[in-house]
Amino acid sequence: MKILVVWYDYFHYLDGITRAFNKIDGVQAIKFPLEYFKKQSTWLEKTITKMGIKCFEDRYYRKVSEQIIDVCNCENVDAVMFLNADYRGIINEDLLRFFEANKIKPLIWFVDTIKNKKTCHDKAYLEKFYKIYSFEKSDIDYINNKFDLPAIYLPLGVDDSVYNSCGRVPEKEYDIFFVGAGEEKRYVMLEAAAKYCAENSRKMLVYGRMWTHRPARHRIRQELNFKRKYPYLHQVTINQYIEPEQVADFYKKSKINLNMLRAEHNGVNPRVFEILATQSFEITEYNEPTAEVFKDTDCLKMYKSQEDLITMIEYYLTHEEEREYLAKLGHELVSEKYLIRKFVTAVVDDLELPV
Repeated sequence: MKILVVWYDYFHYLDGITRAFNKIDGVQAIKFPLEYFKKQSTWLEKTITKMGIKCFEDRYYRKVSEQIIDVCNCENVDAVMFLNADYRGIINEDLLRFFEANKIKPLIWFVDTIKNKKTCHDKAYLEKFYKIYSFEKSDIDYINNKFDLPAIYLPLGVDDSVYNSCGRVPEKEYDIFFVGAGEEKRYVMLEAAAKYCAENSRKMLVYGRMWTHRPARHRIRQELNFKRKYPYLHQVTINQYIEPEQVADFYKKSKINLNMLRAEHNGVNPRVFEILATQSFEITEYNEPTAEVFKDTDCLKMYKSQEDLITMIEYYLTHEEEREYLAKLGHELVSEKYLIRKFVTAVVDDLELPV
């Protein structure tokens, strides 16, 4: 069985999911990385597109659709897995006829909630897929009720080729580490943690885009506003993206790794599993789906308030043996139950094709 995996090269997920399929006996996965139109277009094309004239954008996506057809023909593909995005410009009538004529099954897996992909919100679009999957449990009822379509809950587990315990060191460089995009609810919690660290001679590090990085005039203004509002957090923040391998390395070098949900999410954040997979201790924001997954283990600590968070930080920074024991439990649990390859096996079974 051959599966083409299509998505933008977002963090490591395209690579990780492709690798996971390739670990299944009898399955060969081929990744098809996309590029956004704005990255492939000239200044003139972008300007004309912003004016509402879509001819250049439409031409670009038709070309991508033709490239998918070429790869499918060349590789004799059985299924195409589209990850997480609106592919209206790509999944056109020509591509659908090609899939039907060649008995290729198109699939979609939302590895972000469908509820913040507004352009995907119509039945005609979703009906084009043989199977619909989502990593967020609440999406399943949403798709069932809003579109009267079946959907399958499929968590996004861990790519253990990136997130593993190899190279883990007992001596930690950082007391607290966080990586992720900036948003208000995260800023408030991270500011409290950064203030605690400043007042108690603890070392904290934060990576992520907390303010814009371009153009310069916007960057400077936004950073000054951020510094004024979150002075402690600003001191420990490096405002840039880092590669997944670097993220895993920082997890291993930190006593406490913080994880916080995006405002629009109500599922199990993939970072929950990724941190634990590196055999690192984690404190994460509470939500019911995560609590349900970890109800039979104590390896993951969850806070419900700012006071909860600071109390946990203070306790686990001074209880090393307990912290290390819980990190070991978390690593064992994730390694047994929550690797990506375990979940993509279910996709292969749903295809009902010979392997």
